[in-house]
Amino acid sequence: MKVNVKIVFAAALIAALAACGGSPAPARTAVGGSGGKKGVQFSDVMDRDWLLAELRLEKGVTVIDRSKPTEDGYGWIFSIRFDDERASGIGAVNRFRGAFYTLSEDQGISIGMIAQTMMASIYEQDNLDEFLYFGWLQDVKQWRLVDDKLELHATAEDGSQAVLLFTPAK
Repeated sequence: MKVNVKIVFAAALIAALAACGGSPAPARTAVGGSGGKKGVQFSDVMDRDWLLAELRLEKGVTVIDRSKPTEDGYGWIFSIRFDDERASGIGAVNRFRGAFYTLSEDQGISIGMIAQTMMASIYEQDNLDEFLYFGWLQDVKQWRLVDDKLELHATAEDGSQAVLLFTPAK
């Protein structure tokens, strides 16, 4: 009888672990014409670190002075990276990891809910609020790669729009 209980337990454990595996990674072959260039693929964006250079809102543009964070030791703040399955990076002080992102026609992209660490921020680069940065990332609807700069176009539920412009990390 003990053998049967062990077998049943092992089978249940294997089934539970298999269920945690999730769905397979989405395809990463979305193709589009970024900046008039045909054949740009999302693989050109993947596995690279991107640093926020500008946040363009309807009310104005916030330019990130990248010399300040380097001097202060915060060189990787407001960054993003896309791997085969997820978006991740750093806000002002908190690391984040997005759920699976999905690609669609015409360079469409959707980043799932963002999980983040919960450290208190005493540093806001160029008055850019980390909470708003994470919110805009979750509202991203389209990507473009123009002159080796990544543009993420976001539209919030209230209809407001933003463009997050990233440059490759060096």
